[in-house]
Amino acid sequence: MQQLTVTFDLTAENLEKLKAFCQEAGVEMVSKKSAAKDKKEEPKTKASKQAAAKEAKTETPKQEASKQEEIEQKVSESAAAKAITKTDVRAVALKLSKAGMSDTLKSIFAKFDASKLSEVPEECYADLMDELMAAEVNKNA
Repeated sequence: MQQLTVTFDLTAENLEKLKAFCQEAGVEMVSKKSAAKDKKEEPKTKASKQAAAKEAKTETPKQEASKQEEIEQKVSESAAAKAITKTDVRAVALKLSKAGMSDTLKSIFAKFDASKLSEVPEECYADLMDELMAAEVNKNA
């Protein structure tokens, strides 16, 4: 099971957008509070762990890849629908940089004939964000 952790300011507007995205993508949204509660209530038997493992193995790698591509496409579409700001791009680039992916960042910026964010035209932010998000997904894979 692949996981994606998203951190953002919790406003009513952001929460509604996240709920809508999760419904479209068929993704279950779990908060830290509900995840902790579920862990406490979940039985810790060997049989239940084996059943969960068997259930997780029912999908083929092709199905998993297809679902991942579908989610990535929906993330990309939602990102394109919203105006991407320099702050948005900087946040993702900083996360990749802190993860030790400076070489990847340099190659992505090179695709836009830039060596730093301030050299990338504002109209290219959506494409740049797509590249950065793809690199982040690959890092987590």
